[in-house]
Amino acid sequence: MLLPVCFISCRKPNPYLSYQPVSSFGGTIYDYLHAHPADFNYMLYVLDKAGLTTMLQQDTLTFFMPTDNSLMAAMDEYNAYRQVQGKTPVTFNNIDSSSWRSILEPYLIRGELQLNDFTGQDGLMMTTLARRPMHGELIKHNASGVKESGSETVEFSYPNGSRFTIDWISAYVSTSNIKTKNGIIHILENRHVLGFNYFIYKAKQPQNKYSEGRTFSTGTITAPNDIKDIWGHYIKELKAVDSNTVETEAVSFATLAQKGFVMRLTVHDNDSITVRSAPSSVNATIQNDGPCFFDPVNFEFTLNYSYIDFDGKHTVNETIRYIAVGKNTY
Repeated sequence: MLLPVCFISCRKPNPYLSYQPVSSFGGTIYDYLHAHPADFNYMLYVLDKAGLTTMLQQDTLTFFMPTDNSLMAAMDEYNAYRQVQGKTPVTFNNIDSSSWRSILEPYLIRGELQLNDFTGQDGLMMTTLARRPMHGELIKHNASGVKESGSETVEFSYPNGSRFTIDWISAYVSTSNIKTKNGIIHILENRHVLGFNYFIYKAKQPQNKYSEGRTFSTGTITAPNDIKDIWGHYIKELKAVDSNTVETEAVSFATLAQKGFVMRLTVHDNDSITVRSAPSSVNATIQNDGPCFFDPVNFEFTLNYSYIDFDGKHTVNETIRYIAVGKNTY
């Protein structure tokens, strides 16, 4: 397969301006993409690099499917970013397979979701293969001046770390309810940029299913003299180390974060977490001191750990969330 070096020249016109919904397709989700190379040729390639091909052939899924145009737009933005950084342009092969998986999995949900599944007053919050929340809501267009009397579509939204819809980033489905042998396809509009606003962060370094550029930490640190300090909504990066380990600042109390306290969180198959000092940490005594686990339903880490310094033992109770809650979200 020939890979493009200059993505801007590869843009194609929008094929969905007059595209009619397809009720069913006789093959799998993967087969559908393969049968429409004009729109999904490059998407097939990066899905394969992400290791998602077998899943698209066998698992029951709902795929909010971006087109090649969406992929090219994201690559254009990424290469523009690299140019500003004084770096050379890249192609698909220069992006790690773990990054492609992390970019694409938020578009995939287990099970079959059709238009009528998004009809609730508040729409539907979905847990994706990336273990991140995405939101779908049925939208009715106006027709002949009559409100909500026209065609229906789904607004597919990335919460962007916020509970408030004003902060969400959305794309609209252009063709919906394509029934395949192993699931449902909803094709997203061509003007959508793959990865919403997270493509550049995830493309520039390897990822795992827990890594994230911006999470929100709240917690309490108790000193040896029982004095407590509380912090709220401190923004942290969770940087991938291996397939199930992330590295981040220990504590979140600004003065300690500035001292170079760094920890690694390893999430096990049962969602329990081992906390330990990172090799780069100035303090090597950080370790579990109570229950530590990842909650895939609420997308949060619950951590109880401790460290020892010249004052003695300090205990930390910390929660790290992908979605901010409470006041002072940012």
